Amino acid sequence: MKWWQRMGVLSALLVVAHGAQAGVSLPKAFQGKWAPTAAGCKVPMQVIALQGSSLQGGDGGGEVMSLTIISPRQVQVQMKMSGGGSEWEEKQSFFLSHDGKSLLWLSVLDKPMDSEWSTLVRCK
Repeated sequence: MKWWQRMGVLSALLVVAHGAQAGVSLPKAFQGKWAPTAAGCKVPMQVIALQGSSLQGGDGGGEVMSLTIISPRQVQVQMKMSGGGSEWEEKQSFFLSHDGKSLLWLSVLDKPMDSEWSTLVRCK
């Protein structure tokens, strides 16, 4: 079995073991301030703050409605988002790099083809 197949099996087991848990905070490893670039960390509108059960950035933010821990480096959350005078729900996945210095953020909208992803760096 290839390493990625083993990870898929392990991920499935962890999802079953943890399940979606309302009111749970993001794991500490994911929390902090993030931006598209290190220089972006100095621009308030580019900084995304992941703290506890919230995401704040730019002119909006969101609250975690449910959390599924896939692995120590991957979580999925169902978020209630707001910004620009609108509110919506969105599924998001966060993938943390091995060194904890970068984060892949995937937002799954209505259809997979509408999904968006961003690579962020941890602000110091």
